[in-house]
Amino acid sequence: MKTPQIAIATASTAPGEPLEEKLAAYSATGFRRVELQLDRAKEWIKQGGRTRDLGKLLEGLQLQCIGGFECPIECFSDAGRQRE
Repeated sequence: MKTPQIAIATASTAPGEPLEEKLAAYSATGFRRVELQLDRAKEWIKQGGRTRDLGKLLEGLQLQCIGGFECPIECFSDAGRQRE
């Protein structure tokens, strides 16, 4: 597999940090492609961000969004919450 084909999904990292911090960490680690968990992007927009600004943020971090998805994932929660 070629490095440019590798992407990170925001769902694969623990929740809690602001989206800007997550994206900056992905970029600093060397990722260039990201798959956004849409509920996190929507939350960012609810907090005053705009889709245009998200695009600029990605561009500034040399990241490319290759897709997005929306579904509940509780892999980092305690076992009781995962069963809900």
